[in-house]
Amino acid sequence: MVGQLPVDTAADAPGALIFRKRWLPYSETFIANQGMALRRYCPLFVGLERHAQGVHHVDESKLRLLADFASSVPLARARLQLGLMQKHPWFSALRAANPRVLHAHFGNGAADAHYIARALGIPLLVTWHGHDISKPLTGSFGRQVRRSIARADHCIAVSNFIAGRLREAGCADEKISVLPTGVKLPDDSELTPVPNNGRVLFVGRLVHKKGVTHLIDAMARVQRQHPDAHLQIVGDGPLKAELADQAQRLGVNVQFMGRLTPAQVLDCMQQACVIAAPSVRTARDVEGLGMVFVEAQSLGRPVVGFDSGGIADAVSTPDGGLLVEEGNVAALAEGLSKALGDPAWARAAGQAARAAAVANQNLYEQTAKLEAIYDRVCLAAKAEAQAR
Repeated sequence: MVGQLPVDTAADAPGALIFRKRWLPYSETFIANQGMALRRYCPLFVGLERHAQGVHHVDESKLRLLADFASSVPLARARLQLGLMQKHPWFSALRAANPRVLHAHFGNGAADAHYIARALGIPLLVTWHGHDISKPLTGSFGRQVRRSIARADHCIAVSNFIAGRLREAGCADEKISVLPTGVKLPDDSELTPVPNNGRVLFVGRLVHKKGVTHLIDAMARVQRQHPDAHLQIVGDGPLKAELADQAQRLGVNVQFMGRLTPAQVLDCMQQACVIAAPSVRTARDVEGLGMVFVEAQSLGRPVVGFDSGGIADAVSTPDGGLLVEEGNVAALAEGLSKALGDPAWARAAGQAARAAAVANQNLYEQTAKLEAIYDRVCLAAKAEAQAR
């Protein structure tokens, strides 16, 4: 790995409870990676129950799920909200971690996290990622967001775009830190040159927000200029059949790879000429940052896509990639064609992307900044408690 190598956490280090309601879908492995990169705080992963995809990428010895301690999670949650869980075995397990801070991921998990933090007498941080604050701030959703902000001692935004949304919801500037989540940087020796093989790679869920329908339209244009161009799609979702029909109708050379492991995804990135980022804003969701694009840059791959949501914070432009007007299929096709038709540009862009990742997206350096935020929030909470 590039940058400062991690060291073992001290045995007497203060605990940090990393909260997610359900542990943990593949698309959120960055939460586990960030927690495991803590060095001055000892992570304990906390949640209500297991996600359908399981938690095999989290060390079970560092996992405390309410479902493993309670016969009925709904009943236990109700008791939690009433402040009746202080003597519950789950809380005993949480206290044993010597917790100093509770860090919840996604604003829609702040309610449960609030009751846990209050019962333990520790401050609450909430990281906002995208869909948890992207919808119009009206009605019940707006009330939920504002309530979650009020309950948090500090809010972390993964991009400047998300920070702007927090401000729109009424969050004070001094309560916001912008901190993109980093990635593990492979050593230079593990990198391969950008190939000249015509391969465009998309990685993500097959949902409207990811904009794959625009990408397939763009690839139909690209193939007229570059007949050997082909699209590889990694991921699954409700739009798969619709997208396959679209590609067949337009004669797009595409391979649907399905859901792959993180290691397999990185291997696909190494074999691609360019990573596509066609995400668009929908009525309910928007790209908060785009960890896939951060990972692509760490491997020295250029990214071409739409300037949507927080993608501009993930992609180093104009040197390391191209971001064009959201929804402009012709401009997206032009950018992809440039990457495929100008190998010298693609290699230079990949090198610039890698340099940006080393400078700004190192997991351990970003997590050290997170621990500094923990320090400040814990110190402020202690001062407030002493002033009471």
